[in-house]
Amino acid sequence: MKAKICECVQGRVYRGTFEVGKKKFFWLLIFTVAMPDMNKEVETRQKRGQDVQNPEVLDELFKFIVLDKNWQEVQRRDLLAKFVEMAIIFHDEIT
Repeated sequence: MKAKICECVQGRVYRGTFEVGKKKFFWLLIFTVAMPDMNKEVETRQKRGQDVQNPEVLDELFKFIVLDKNWQEVQRRDLLAKFVEMAIIFHDEIT
């Protein structure tokens, strides 16, 4: 899988592309808190006893949207799982 960050807007919205085989997809990663403040937000939630690995809590911190070449949202779990793996790698590169 090849992936690329194309743009970052105000430290909260990242967009880019990735390919699985010969198919190209577009992705958006939207944080509810700007990246520089994300670590503080995570610490605050942990102090409140929230599990930041819980999908419901993660949903409050950021959203992943994956679109196909026709700009339709991708619902296939296998592609979304690949994207989540990629986003974790990007998060490590961004922070």
